[in-house]
Amino acid sequence: MTIDNEEKKENEASESVSASAEDKNDSTDYLEGWKRCQADFQNYKRDEAKRNKDIISYANSNLMLDLLDALDIFDLADKHVPSEIIANNKQWLDGFFYGVKELQKKLQENGLERILADNVEFNPLEHEIIGGVDDENTGLVKQVRSGYKLNGRLIRPAQVSFIK
Repeated sequence: MTIDNEEKKENEASESVSASAEDKNDSTDYLEGWKRCQADFQNYKRDEAKRNKDIISYANSNLMLDLLDALDIFDLADKHVPSEIIANNKQWLDGFFYGVKELQKKLQENGLERILADNVEFNPLEHEIIGGVDDENTGLVKQVRSGYKLNGRLIRPAQVSFIK
């Protein structure tokens, strides 16, 4: 009987060791699963933040596109101010265009940049040809309407006339 008791104790000890090993394997599996879950959650948070940033950027681009028409009108007004208004209302005109420059400055601070398109080579990624002009500077373009980028991304191409 003592031999049976000793065998029982050895069996119980070996079962306890194997159960302990199984528990260790289970805890390792749980730890690995938890780490994967944590990594997945971090990736989700990063992706969601990027998605939110893209949504805001898209909303800003729509607002900027709406404001570009007003900027175009201000540019035309600046180029076509009659000389009698310049002579008689210089201070008022300076104040008005100071406000326009402040608007342009605020838009620029929010990522809007104007594409310079006068007397440069044609770039199909930034320019849209709307006509042709005969001139001695063959191969260059003359700007008709300004183009703009928002945070480095084109939102409106510059309209240009190609110099033949």
